[in-house]
Amino acid sequence: MNYKTLLKLKALTTDTVLKTLQKAVELDKNSDHFIPPQISISTASGITHHGYFINYTPTENSVLIAEKNVPMGVNYIYALNITSISIHDIETYAHLFSDGEIAFVPTEKDSPTMLSLKKDINQLETTIGDKLNKKIALKWEHQPEEISPADKYYAKKTILLLEETLALIYADNLFKEALTENIGNLVFSSATNNQVRLIEKTLSLEINWKNPPLPNALFAMIEECF
Repeated sequence: MNYKTLLKLKALTTDTVLKTLQKAVELDKNSDHFIPPQISISTASGITHHGYFINYTPTENSVLIAEKNVPMGVNYIYALNITSISIHDIETYAHLFSDGEIAFVPTEKDSPTMLSLKKDINQLETTIGDKLNKKIALKWEHQPEEISPADKYYAKKTILLLEETLALIYADNLFKEALTENIGNLVFSSATNNQVRLIEKTLSLEINWKNPPLPNALFAMIEECF
């Protein structure tokens, strides 16, 4: 990453930075190679804490980091006392801190093969059928000749997002019943805006892969269709 690319980053408040780091963790926590963002936090008392971002709870004004040099050691930091936050692996999360202006290019190990994706889709389709006691067709809608490593990476992320969102639906008996009665197909695709539509038994999930909703938000979007 060069300085010209860094110019696309936004100057943000510490609260927004922490919320963006929280979103980065939520989006990546189920990946096979997940490592939390590496950060340094300085406080008004002049102390700087180094470690891996774990969680931010705005209602408690608390940030939890795993200490870098202490095995399984954690540190709780009062958020209102923070004066600066350094992100040491910003290239990994630059797309989130630039509203998607900086493109994310996954590493080779993070980009699944098409065969692996088809297997994941088939497995999720089977799980949905078992949970709803009904055959539901699951499809990734895309242009076959234009699939990039990033497309495959984001498709994998979307499958994980679907798994978490569907788990929330399975736990809600009324919602689960409505879903069973009203859909026969579940389609996901890349889009500019996050949007959910229900048209003639087909539930279509249009996901902005660079800024996807979290499971609770996607749950609410699907719920609005019923």
